[in-house]
Parts: sequence; C-alpha cells; structure tokens
Amino acid sequence: MEPSDSDHAPSLSPASWGFDHLYTPARRNTGSTGIPFDFPEQLDRSPLGEIHCAVATVDKHGRLSDRSALRLLRWLPGQPISVDVEENNIAVIRRSHDSCISLRSNGYLVLPARIRHSCNLSPGDRVLIAATLTYSMLVVYSTPVLASALWEYRPISWRELS
Repeated sequence: MEPSDSDHAPSLSPASWGFDHLYTPARRNTGSTGIPFDFPEQLDRSPLGEIHCAVATVDKHGRLSDRSALRLLRWLPGQPISVDVEENNIAVIRRSHDSCISLRSNGYLVLPARIRHSCNLSPGDRVLIAATLTYSMLVVYSTPVLASALWEYRPISWRELS
C-alpha cells in the first residue's frame, strides 16, 4: 500500500517558517494615568529666539561634558569668555575680549572654582546648558535651580495624584 500525503508531516524549510509567530501585538495599558498637564492656549514666541539645550555633567575640575552649545555659538577653543553668577546661582557665560578665562584648547568649557562654589556645583552634578544665538550667550542651570523653576511654572503638574 502506497503512503498517502496525509501520512507524512508537511516538509517546511526554514525560509517558509516566517517570524510572525515570534511577535505578539503590543498591548495598550489603558488603566494607567500620567501626570496631568495642560498646555497653555498658545505659547508666545520666546524673546530669546531659538535656544539650544543640553545636559552636561560637571567633572572634578569643573569641565562640562557637553560642547554642543559651544559649537552652536561658534565659539572656538581659546575663545575668551566672561563668567558671571546671577541671582539664584545661575552662571551666565558670554564672549569677551578682555578676560583671563577662555575655552580650553580641546573646546570644553571649564567653570572656575569660584563659579562652581557660587552655584553650589559639585563633581558629578548634572546641569542644563541653554545657549541662544540671539544674545550669543550660554546659561548654566543647576538641577535645584531647574527644579525650582519647573515648580514655579506649573506646580500642579508635580503634585501627587490621589
């Protein structure tokens, strides 16, 4: 008696297996809630113009780990800069012609010890760097300053949900 087609399992080559069986459709979690946030009706155009933001880490010598804002401003290694601390421990850096502080030869910004002390910055701290071409300046915000600003802007967003 001849074996029929039903006596043999179908022969599948690896090419015919496909990968559809490996993935399941993503499930939506419809029961979760996020932080409530209502955008303002319309955000006015910033008087700063376009800004570039980056997050950097401060090392033990005061070097900021990110150079992208400096490149945006087209500040070159050796560029003399002025560094001032404004109220609320915010460091403001501008181009200068008569300053003894300058960008390092590798293009990194190093905050002097007196500036780090005034801004309460320690090695390992993360800072927000905001640069604007409109004013050709860079501003360094510590995490506590940024947290305070975010709270002042929209405290309801940070309240615990009940």
